[in-house]
Amino acid sequence: MALNEPGTDFSDAARGAISVEQVSDVPADQFMPRFVQQFVRPGVELPASPPPSLNPEMAKRRAGLAAAIPAMYDYRVDEDDLRSYRGPAYFAYGTLSSELWEAMAERVPHVLGDCTVERYEGRHHLDAPHQAEPRRLAAALTVLWKRADG
Repeated sequence: MALNEPGTDFSDAARGAISVEQVSDVPADQFMPRFVQQFVRPGVELPASPPPSLNPEMAKRRAGLAAAIPAMYDYRVDEDDLRSYRGPAYFAYGTLSSELWEAMAERVPHVLGDCTVERYEGRHHLDAPHQAEPRRLAAALTVLWKRADG
């Protein structure tokens, strides 16, 4: 099982960590920049988002996220089912991602017993390991898959 900056670990601690409500009062052109700032640590500068007028689909994102995120947090995963997983797992996260991912990286190995956690220095959820360091991630996945085949 490979977890690359997963959106949640379905734990109670992760519920509500990323929220549309926190930015629900901002104008449409500021919504995405303010929303995605939740994914990174304070002080991390993100590239400017294109204005919604350049991408009409952007206007639909607020409603889509308002529906998807609560559904993700409302969904319950049986932790005992996860604990019964016997295969190897790999969890990758960036050091510039919000504290949510660091906390998940600490929790997940207690649920998935055979879990390798790898930190990617200077990376974050929007500059994720598979994009920023594809060879390194590919090498880690190759090791994971070989262990799974064994």
